[in-house]
Amino acid sequence: MSIRRKTKTTTTTTSGERRELTKICAFWGLAIASTLFIVTAVLNIINSKFRIDGMGTAIGIFDVVAKVCLLVAIGIPAYGYVRRKSTGWKVFFWVALIIYALGVVFSVIHF
Repeated sequence: MSIRRKTKTTTTTTSGERRELTKICAFWGLAIASTLFIVTAVLNIINSKFRIDGMGTAIGIFDVVAKVCLLVAIGIPAYGYVRRKSTGWKVFFWVALIIYALGVVFSVIHF
């Protein structure tokens, strides 16, 4: 006599990994952006008192990097939200993302 055993196969989904990536991006994006905003504020104070050459460039670079970190921290979860929505939501997401990216670029470029 043979004994029949049922074997249970487990499958792993990437949804857990995706949620973990979202959490990591959100945390580090926020952490880096907030640190750079503080550094930018301190550099602005120093630059207003001592007028150091090249300080404006460093402030601009830190500001752009902070905004890009926030874009990553917000953009990935936002896309996860609209991924299963209708096409209108996806179009709105991409338009908003492009407007944000252009805002970051043009806030640095002064005409």
